[in-house]
Amino acid sequence: ALAIRLGSPSVVVLYAFGRESLADTLRSAGATVRRDPISARELCSLVTSVAGQKRPGSSAALAVMMPADTGLTGATQVRQFDDASLAYLMDISTNVACECPRHVAEIVMQLANFERYSQDCLSRSPADADLHAHLTAVAASARTGFERALQRVMTAEGIVLPQRANMAL
Repeated sequence: ALAIRLGSPSVVVLYAFGRESLADTLRSAGATVRRDPISARELCSLVTSVAGQKRPGSSAALAVMMPADTGLTGATQVRQFDDASLAYLMDISTNVACECPRHVAEIVMQLANFERYSQDCLSRSPADADLHAHLTAVAASARTGFERALQRVMTAEGIVLPQRANMAL
């Protein structure tokens, strides 16, 4: 519907967690579907590739829709890195040959995404609600540990996040 409304011949959908059947449905409808997180370079390459496939004479429109980073409530630990900070860290060059800053930032992003996914899962019963609350708490705990690890990697490498209004730290 968004592609039709914008007059866009191409759609790229990035997702972290979800039903594979929905991803297949989107692919069948002509969308390019990829798992997230991906680096900014990969995203640019993907969008450029898909935009190159546009129909002749069509106007290209690019709309980026990102899930709201609303934070979490209750006993869940507050995030130390927002999505923009993690995207920055996943895309910078470092002196570490093993690329630990990128890998740890990817893990934090995946855990944060799973935390949101678990929080938003539909529950058919109180037992389902308890399970999803447990999964949310476990993901939050793991994310918090990896955020501490990421802070340690950043300190060891002398990495400082740029000052931007949309980055929280």
